[in-house]
Amino acid sequence: MKNNTARKYSSPIIEKITSEASAEETNRIENKMLFAARLDDLIKEKGWSKVFFAEKLGKKPSEITKWLSGTHNFTMDTLSDIAFVFDLSLPGLMEQKEVTVVNKYEVILVAHEVRSSIQYVTPFWQPPAKGAVITGAKSSQHLNVSA
Repeated sequence: MKNNTARKYSSPIIEKITSEASAEETNRIENKMLFAARLDDLIKEKGWSKVFFAEKLGKKPSEITKWLSGTHNFTMDTLSDIAFVFDLSLPGLMEQKEVTVVNKYEVILVAHEVRSSIQYVTPFWQPPAKGAVITGAKSSQHLNVSA
């Protein structure tokens, strides 16, 4: 299963904002983001949708979306309710799973053929057969394909 932990991202704006934040505030932000990633992982591990999870807690799906944004400040009651739904203790709810990289590969792709990035497709469109000759093509006309 893919672990959805927060990835490092850097930009001048983010660096300016984080440089102005106190160590305590930076720690709070990091913990909120890590908890949001943990919550998302738990929902996916159970195979639940966000809507189903919201229903189990008696919440609106939009509130779950806010929780998963990493900006929500949870109450102890809400954290206890979440832990109960997942059949976890409160410390178990906060526990971060360690990610281990089993195999790491570097892949290099070489493109031999470059196709147009725009392809007009209709529900009945089929690619021409290999070696087909395309005639009579204008932008508003159908193509006559013969193999």
